[in-house]
Amino acid sequence: MRGMLATIGAVAAAATVGSTPAAPESQLIELDDFYIEPKEITGTAGETPAVTAFGEGQQTHTLTIDALGVDREFPPSDAQEFSLPLKEAGEFKVYCRFHRDKGMTATLKVSE
Repeated sequence: MRGMLATIGAVAAAATVGSTPAAPESQLIELDDFYIEPKEITGTAGETPAVTAFGEGQQTHTLTIDALGVDREFPPSDAQEFSLPLKEAGEFKVYCRFHRDKGMTATLKVSE
């Protein structure tokens, strides 16, 4: 699945029409045994991108971002869609509570 993610990347949710701003890009996040892909997730402060996250592999994982109050659990083969309000710029740690020590980490970079 890792190669597929590199090919897919982020998908534009909508194009700019007239004076309507473009919607934030949709984020695809894979939680596998024992990594998070992509390692760097990006966004812009003030936006609320749609996120599709899914668990691969044989283990239950979490998508946890303490600074944003996100803590979602993913049993094997589970997929969840949710909105991720990006209220302020900065770099935020993303990790799996169960496997952080095994390298299941990423970074959310929110620009101004």
